[in-house]
Amino acid sequence: MNTTVRLSMNRGLLVAARCFATGFAAGTPGITALWHDRGLSRGDFYLLEILFAISLVVLEVATGRFADRFGEVRTMKLGFVALGLGALLYADASGFWSFLAGEVIGALGIALISGTDESLMFRSNAAVGQEKSHQRWWNFSVGASFVSAALFAVVGAHLSDINLGAPFLFCAVFQVLGFMLCFALVEAPKGETPDGERQGGTLRDAVSAIILSSSHIRWMAIAPGFVAGINQTFLWMYPEYLAECGIGRGESGYVFALFNLVAGVSAIGLRKITDTRRSVWILFTLICALAFSTLGLVTVVGGLAWLLIVPQQIVRSISGALFSSTLNEAIPEGVRVTALSVRNALRVFLYVAAMVPWWLGVDQFGRTALFSVNLVVLVLGASILWVTTPRSLRAKG
Repeated sequence: MNTTVRLSMNRGLLVAARCFATGFAAGTPGITALWHDRGLSRGDFYLLEILFAISLVVLEVATGRFADRFGEVRTMKLGFVALGLGALLYADASGFWSFLAGEVIGALGIALISGTDESLMFRSNAAVGQEKSHQRWWNFSVGASFVSAALFAVVGAHLSDINLGAPFLFCAVFQVLGFMLCFALVEAPKGETPDGERQGGTLRDAVSAIILSSSHIRWMAIAPGFVAGINQTFLWMYPEYLAECGIGRGESGYVFALFNLVAGVSAIGLRKITDTRRSVWILFTLICALAFSTLGLVTVVGGLAWLLIVPQQIVRSISGALFSSTLNEAIPEGVRVTALSVRNALRVFLYVAAMVPWWLGVDQFGRTALFSVNLVVLVLGASILWVTTPRSLRAKG
């Protein structure tokens, strides 16, 4: 089999790898019950996730440098090993510190894979002369991973009724499969670099590519991260909210499956949108949808109120997939993974900032009050993003 065929196959293999990496979705329906069963308070939930996110910020850039220097396929293999170990630690965790160990190892796995898979997808498309297909392939990959997460959620919910740690053992199996799949991947060649650019680049080059190169790139790196960070804070209250709507843990697996299917279909449905200006308008439309969803969660509980969470699932998928092609085209070849990791670290930092009020106030003030805080921050943040949008991005065209 020649190299061109194998590089073309990389794209399908990367979609499959991303699907296997979402195995942790099996634990989502029962995760707060697991935490509560092992003695954690709601404030502990958010502290645990803040520490996880801080670990991710620290690890993102380091693993990006590793991938640029030692190869993307090798990095992805190590990522699946770390995810598998994290899942095993979580399955056997007995308290806050053992959960934290699982979170940190899991964060290492996520950091090793995130950015690396996107870069390898871009380089594989470029190597077979299909650079313009990257956005379509990447959106399809994001969508397929959410569809897989839907299946994992259904199975995981039923397993959690048997044993709260069982979904994470189930997850570990798929991380082993992901590791094995990586042996079929082939390293994509790096594109030509300008004269004088150092092989492998420097961290300064990567930071400059995202933060200093242009207002367009900086805005496109930060804006989706702000939206995703606010959106992610809701996730840890989903099981509690669903229970108040009369949905049991076993049934919640189907609800989480619906959520992931909505996210997946949304990403796949927009895979052909490559125009940056249209993507900007989509982002602001999603901000409005998230604001209305939040307002509903503040005022409504019970019955079919869980349907108010559905718009948040569209935000989950699209905000992460928008602008991928534009950003990748602007990043120097020698620091591609590192630059994407810098972008990811920025987004995780925004998520940490959004989580802090929940950690400090959810036990004292309750869920509804923190939903209101989210709404205020979302409106203020959206206003700032609108004012700071580069004029050429905001213009219709």
